[in-house]
Amino acid sequence: MSSSAVAPSPWIVRAGWDLPLVVLTPALVIPLLLLWRAGSGDQVVYATVLAFGALGHHLPGMLRAYGDRALFTRFRTRFLCAPLFLVLVCGGFSVAGLHGVAMVALFWGIWHGWMQTYGFARIYDHKRGSVARTTARIDFALCAAWFVGAVVVSPHRSFQILDQLARCGLPLPSAAILDVATAIAWAALCASSLLYVAHAVHLVRAGTPASPQKHLLLGSSLGAWWIATNAVPSLVFGLALFELFHDVQYLAIVWAFNRRRASDGANSGGFTRWLFRGGFTSAGLYVGLVIGYGALGPLAERVGEGAVRDALAGALVASQLLHFYFDGFIWKVRERDTSTSLGIASASAAHAERRGLRHLALWSLFCGPLVATALTEREAAPETERAMAIASLLPDSAEAQTRAGLQLARAERAHDALAPLRRAHALDPADETRRVDLARTLAEAADADLRDGRAPEARARLLEAQQLEPAFPMALRQLVAMRAEAKDLAAAMRAVDMLEIVAPGPDARFDRARVLAQGGRLQDALAIVRAILATAPTRLDVREFEQVLLRSLGSR
Repeated sequence: MSSSAVAPSPWIVRAGWDLPLVVLTPALVIPLLLLWRAGSGDQVVYATVLAFGALGHHLPGMLRAYGDRALFTRFRTRFLCAPLFLVLVCGGFSVAGLHGVAMVALFWGIWHGWMQTYGFARIYDHKRGSVARTTARIDFALCAAWFVGAVVVSPHRSFQILDQLARCGLPLPSAAILDVATAIAWAALCASSLLYVAHAVHLVRAGTPASPQKHLLLGSSLGAWWIATNAVPSLVFGLALFELFHDVQYLAIVWAFNRRRASDGANSGGFTRWLFRGGFTSAGLYVGLVIGYGALGPLAERVGEGAVRDALAGALVASQLLHFYFDGFIWKVRERDTSTSLGIASASAAHAERRGLRHLALWSLFCGPLVATALTEREAAPETERAMAIASLLPDSAEAQTRAGLQLARAERAHDALAPLRRAHALDPADETRRVDLARTLAEAADADLRDGRAPEARARLLEAQQLEPAFPMALRQLVAMRAEAKDLAAAMRAVDMLEIVAPGPDARFDRARVLAQGGRLQDALAIVRAILATAPTRLDVREFEQVLLRSLGSR
């Protein structure tokens, strides 16, 4: 049989590569992150993935942009001007404390994830020869409905959107508008899914079925997005989950793509041919470079201070936006060089027109919102007011309730903070941070109750806090020491009162004696110390303190 008669592979590389790294990646990523989360907690997982994964995976696209001679020659102006422009804009916004760039990055990031999933779907259909526009449009609609719809119906991701709008001084939608948007999102999710299934059945009956790999890919990718946005109560863990899944897919496709480019060698640069020459050493160096680039994130947080640190933070956001921007045109399947390196070249593949003015006009979609938010952010409501408004709109968002509660607590409104913090804990009872936040705020409210003479209310709050946090007495003991060291003896005595409610005993009484001694009430302290020694004569620390008190009294 001639080579021309051999059927093309339906895989980008091969089944053993595509299934774990592209098609069924959630089956690899989700169990890994759940195990990691159990041992380290949400915040550690989030910080690590965002630092090394999210930032690190920007590098491969830049290697393509600046290492592919033909591509760089074609888009030289974009590759030279865009980084400078974005670094200046993002750095400036960061130093000025403006949030417009973060808002644009959030929306652009959702689009970016949507486009990556849609792009993979089209690659697998192209592998099977399915290039009909109707199929492509249905795939696009499905991805649009799921990526946007899952955010709209998610109380966790809706909080993220509303928070960015409020930070930028933009008006929040009413509860009625949110309800309408949620209904539309559910309708789009159902309609697009039914349309996709109906079209798939139609193609099978017509004898031109779509790629099975595409069906698996869309099922796993959209499922992972749904889990990350809706099934996981923790916003930060959900973000880490989808980010790692997205990063693994991206690194895998870039490796496969550049391996083919390096083997062809026609238009790829010398560094590309060397780095992607193949083998374990080459793969290890590739991953090492990605991790090294990702390490710039934690490093930037430790370099400089004030405006310098803010400028570096802005540069990292510029890296993210540059990644989104480059990926919008350097991986287009309709481009001959791209399709050839993905093994889906066809006679119809051709370079798209440059359309310079059209491309320049698209930059208005980036610049317009930035200019607008730079003006509206001046009128943004105070942070506590924003947090309470969002919490009222999203009663089922643990993140929104937590934010509102913590802002109220910082404004010394601990009693008002308890309702949203209790709601957040009820929505996400497994989250240790929310439990600790509630216990700490209960203590603050109890402290205010004792100060105002409401001992029964204080006792009830303290016992509730103790049930939430087994280490609560230790935290109160630290509070006693901290207040005593600050010479705030009245507050230190209230902390002792709280400690004796949750952990009555000689240790709490000994703390009271030490606070009394610091306040000059040596006789009262000595009386408590001797009462402790009457029941626990072997307490050497208490006996030594008794001697200190006696010497102090004798010197008077």
